[in-house]
Amino acid sequence: MPAAPVTVALRTTAAVFILMRMAIVGFAQDVHKASASNFSIGHYTSEDGLPQNSIGGIEKDEYGFIWLATQGGLVRWDGNKFETREAIDKNKTSIQNMRVHGFFRSAAGGLNALLNNEVIYKIQNGLISRNDQYKVRSGGFGTEDYFDAYSIEAIFLKLSSREAYEISDSLFRYDNGEKIIRNIPKKPHLLAFKLQDTLYYIAATGAVYSMKQGKQQLQKAKWLFSDSRKFKTDDFSDAKMFYQYNTNPYIRLENSFYQISRKGTDFELTFLFNTDIKEIISLYYDQEQKTYLAGTLSNGLYAFSQNMFTSVVNQSVKVPNFWAYEYVNHFYSQQLFPGDSIVTYGGIGFDRKGSAFLYPLKNYTTLFRDSKQNTWTTDYNAIRLYKYNSSHQLTDSFRTPKKIRDILEDHKGTIWVFTNSNIYRLLSDTLQMVPGYNFQKQQIETAAFMNDSMLWIGTGKGLFIINLHTGQLTKSPILHDQYIRTIQKGKEKGIWWILTYGQGYYCYRNNRFTAFPIDQNKRLLFSNLLYEDRNGTTWIGTNNGLFQVSQKTLMDYADQKTKYVYYYRWDTRSGLVTNEFNGGSKPAYVLRSDGILSLPTINGLVWFNPEKTRPIFPNSPFVLDNVVLNNRRIHFTDSTVIPADFENLRFSVTTSYWGNRNNLQLEYRLADQTDWYPVYNNEIIFTHLPSGNKQLQLRKRKGLETGDHIQFEIRFTVAKKWYETTWGQLLFALLLIGVILISIRVSERKLRRRKAWLEKEIQERSSELIASFEKLKAYSSTNEMLISAIAHEIRNPLRFSAEILSGLQQNWSSIGDAEKHQYIKETGNAILMLRKYTNQILVWTKLKQNTFKLNQKKIKLSKMLADTVNYFHATHANKHNQITLSIQADCEIVSDPILLDILFHNIIENACKYTNNGQISLKGTMENNHFIFECSDNGIGMDTDTVNRLLKNEQLKTTGSEISYQLGYQYIHYILKFLEGSISIYSQPNSGTTIQVSIGVGSSNQD
Repeated sequence: MPAAPVTVALRTTAAVFILMRMAIVGFAQDVHKASASNFSIGHYTSEDGLPQNSIGGIEKDEYGFIWLATQGGLVRWDGNKFETREAIDKNKTSIQNMRVHGFFRSAAGGLNALLNNEVIYKIQNGLISRNDQYKVRSGGFGTEDYFDAYSIEAIFLKLSSREAYEISDSLFRYDNGEKIIRNIPKKPHLLAFKLQDTLYYIAATGAVYSMKQGKQQLQKAKWLFSDSRKFKTDDFSDAKMFYQYNTNPYIRLENSFYQISRKGTDFELTFLFNTDIKEIISLYYDQEQKTYLAGTLSNGLYAFSQNMFTSVVNQSVKVPNFWAYEYVNHFYSQQLFPGDSIVTYGGIGFDRKGSAFLYPLKNYTTLFRDSKQNTWTTDYNAIRLYKYNSSHQLTDSFRTPKKIRDILEDHKGTIWVFTNSNIYRLLSDTLQMVPGYNFQKQQIETAAFMNDSMLWIGTGKGLFIINLHTGQLTKSPILHDQYIRTIQKGKEKGIWWILTYGQGYYCYRNNRFTAFPIDQNKRLLFSNLLYEDRNGTTWIGTNNGLFQVSQKTLMDYADQKTKYVYYYRWDTRSGLVTNEFNGGSKPAYVLRSDGILSLPTINGLVWFNPEKTRPIFPNSPFVLDNVVLNNRRIHFTDSTVIPADFENLRFSVTTSYWGNRNNLQLEYRLADQTDWYPVYNNEIIFTHLPSGNKQLQLRKRKGLETGDHIQFEIRFTVAKKWYETTWGQLLFALLLIGVILISIRVSERKLRRRKAWLEKEIQERSSELIASFEKLKAYSSTNEMLISAIAHEIRNPLRFSAEILSGLQQNWSSIGDAEKHQYIKETGNAILMLRKYTNQILVWTKLKQNTFKLNQKKIKLSKMLADTVNYFHATHANKHNQITLSIQADCEIVSDPILLDILFHNIIENACKYTNNGQISLKGTMENNHFIFECSDNGIGMDTDTVNRLLKNEQLKTTGSEISYQLGYQYIHYILKFLEGSISIYSQPNSGTTIQVSIGVGSSNQD
């Protein structure tokens, strides 16, 4: 909790608390005494599940369920949920919306309900059915028997097997079932009650008359009140009587409720509780739950539950200059003072009765008592020492630069002080800092001396350990990042408890840390304080409730003997005024000499005796409300057989429990299973079960220990599937034999088809292999051609370059500059030819491997072709050919420049190779979005067969330069595939050749 909460928040909390106390006027210290602070009130109306808000009768059945008689039907309450119940009626009479007058019990104690149609229903084994054993006539029950009963119309009190009385606006006597005497004249109000075998009624003067065997007698008796109330004649003028089966009656006088009993010759009225709630018309006391249930005429049901805890708040002592609060109830540290008085935050004290007073101590979160019984208090960065004497006067004070977090005393009696970031010792009446330790980044929260040589420092970022002999500081590898809120020494030697803010709680035992599991709602993540009582129970205060757990279970978990820890939670429904306990208090709690434990909260102190405060577990048995099979309710017994092909099977089970439902923890399993599973919403659903006899086991808690459970078993049978029966297995065997025979026939047929298919597949694969082999041969032949072409094409330029360079080297000094330049130029042309051939080979390889990627750009064709013509003029000058180019200067297309250059190069090169001293004409024109390139020569030409083979891209068995020729045409074909172009060849032997290619111009917006 923060050190300084917002003023408005505390005032709001205090206001809520005051309103709650104003609403609860009554005090219950045991069954017969009450006070406002010891009762919690629960209020239930139609918004909580009641059919309507008139509760005319309240009774409890053998399963612990509370039954309510309402004008909207018969209602069952399990402490959590209200259900308007239907009857199992052979006449199909619905009682769900019918008015219920009240309850009565048979001679054996069976519970019955009277409805407005003068029909009686019995409530047995959790079920409602019509009870025709008793007849109802106008004005009373039939002649068979009489019972204690209460209804809105009349009260029937049985004294013996023969004598009974009807009380409405008059008193009537029944003798053996016959109404024979009208004893009392009609009066506007009549109070009558039964004690043992005598009926009494109260006159307006307060006088009491007895009625027995038809005789009326004045009782010379006094009214004795257990509280300070004095008898007055008009006490009974507006009094009201309440009846409960097998108990003494209750009476309401003004706002006070009493129970009537005989004390000698007098009548004793034992005070129960006070309330200003009006219109209460029915009352029931539940001994097990320590709760009074009060039904009203139009305002629903009230539950007055005896508190297990007492909340102590300051409503009278003003603390000056304390955060501007008039009354402080946000408590932290506490200490015992003479007379078992407790002094806490701000110097506010409480005596044993809870009355507040102001003690001359001013403190914050630490109120330390040293071995000499001196009291040390902290106030932010100030320390005050109050010497032990009768007045506890201030004798000394000290200050530190930072906020003080804790005060300790070591085994030598030296006082240690811990601030946010530093450690101090009080030596020679001077507060001296211990050098070498700075926790500014971690922020100290608490500290503890483990022994004479070990000091633990709990911080906001882990646990630190100081060796006091060596001064060495180490960080715990287990609690390395946790927010350590509190370190407490355990009850058992060698045990230390570490409580954190956000990471649960730990135990240090046998040189080992144990992190304990937390509750299912994760409220134990923020643990503030811990107390171990003498009953073997550990109490843990958190930011959201007070938890109770078995010490043995915790140690078994630490020793790995169990994997589960059960926590019982107490909250505001148990009498706590708040669920938020304060942490960081030094000390964390105070235990009075009378066994009362005092714990600090954000709204007062919580007082209780931990050794007398026992958890309330549901001791009532389980009830199987209904079984639904395939979405239809069925009549269920232990011999019920569930069909094998069922879709869903739902068991609705419940048990009566008025406490916190988180403490109930219903679990189930089948008998052949190991693990238990939680029951959600009181339902267990199966969608599949194997056949056989089933035992559905349920259990609930009856104590804190690991094995403390109440168990319940539901037996039923799941029918066998057809194939699990004898005839089904026989049929299955015959079917299996048939299947085997058919399978053999089918397998034989499949084998024959498989054989034929394999033969066909072998033939096809053989053909594919032969074709692949031929392709491989062709590919190999192409590679051979490529190698031959490379050798042929690059041989001449390499030889030429070598001869020129050799000649230059030998004759450098004897030749002129012009001749040198000519040699160098020819060498450059030879190298340029090598570069061209090398680039073509690389592109060819990529084209064959399908790894070439087009890179289309806008190309100016006149320039590209002019450069190509110049190249051939330079490199093929020895051919003495005249090359002419005819193309428009602005002719442009979008294509891949590399492929286009290789295409033009190979076409022109073929023309140059096979033409000597001739004419080569190049033309370029644009037609219908295509570029038409034409190369004509007057060389040796080709025959028709050769032209056809070249157009089909078929290899020719040739050698020498013709290999290069064929390779050039293969280039042309591959490039035209990429450029989506076409080729035409026109040639005749000795008449030259004309080659024409068509290429798409591409998109004009390409770069």
